[in-house]
Amino acid sequence: AADVGARATDEMPDIRRAAARVLARLGARAAPAADALGKALAAEKEPDIRDEFAEALLAMGAGAKPALPALLPLVAEKGLPAPLRVKAIAAVVVVDPGSAEVAAALLKAAADSEPPVRAAAARALGRLDPLPKEALDALVKMAKEDSQNGPRVGAHVALTTAGPRAKPARAEVEALTTNPQPALALWAKVALAAIDGDVSKSAPQVRTGLADRNPAVRASAGQALLVVGPANDDLPALVKLLKDSGSAARIAAATALGRLGAASKDAVPQLVRLLEDNESDVRFAAAEALGSIGPAALPAVKKLKELRAADTQVRTVAQWALDKIEAK
Repeated sequence: AADVGARATDEMPDIRRAAARVLARLGARAAPAADALGKALAAEKEPDIRDEFAEALLAMGAGAKPALPALLPLVAEKGLPAPLRVKAIAAVVVVDPGSAEVAAALLKAAADSEPPVRAAAARALGRLDPLPKEALDALVKMAKEDSQNGPRVGAHVALTTAGPRAKPARAEVEALTTNPQPALALWAKVALAAIDGDVSKSAPQVRTGLADRNPAVRASAGQALLVVGPANDDLPALVKLLKDSGSAARIAAATALGRLGAASKDAVPQLVRLLEDNESDVRFAAAEALGSIGPAALPAVKKLKELRAADTQVRTVAQWALDKIEAK
């Protein structure tokens, strides 16, 4: 890992990309490269390579702590593309969820002008452990008042992630279950069940929501199913959700199908079609699901190879999927 990390500053961009991909696949075992990768991240000029460096550090988890000084500035740097800041936000809280410095950076990001950054910061705040009072207050305020739906959903997800650590806000979360926006009300019910210690109690409402007439409810239900845990009985509803008009619902359905692994083999044709989706996040989720399905997703190989060659936003996960599908 350390030898590969040393290639993160190679003069050839393709070598740097390859180093990032190898380290991402090594995950926690790549920790010896964390310091070198953090320094390389700070100096890298190519946007797609910076993204891959951040992805590799995220995959390292707590082992990426030596790179924290390089990641923290990315959380606050407004001139950066939002997707890179989102990855940096996800990484810093995984690297050190108990850090006061991380908590301060996330609280600042939660007030950012970019909705995707606020949403990512909210989700990350829910992972802080311990959960500071000011972070919990910020999440409740965002869940109630943010002007955009994405950050409000992110705050509800964070309260769900925090679970019993969000107990001091239980009464306020319970009040959110009567929200006139049914998608947010559903998430509040999931969060309340998590705070009470058993998120599975919200499963019946979540599964009912998968077929709701309201597209926002379907999207929230698909995302919440990832929290309560998809089951094989959910396959028909999830396959139907792959054709949903909303990209958030398609992403959630693909991700849930990937969680079910080889049991989702009948969904392969529809997932292959999603590899041509206009939304890069949908293509990413479909490729990841196909990789998780494994050898049963062999019909996807041709299209995944095309993505690997032509789609810079999905290239890395397409290669990962191919490795899983074609594994001997």
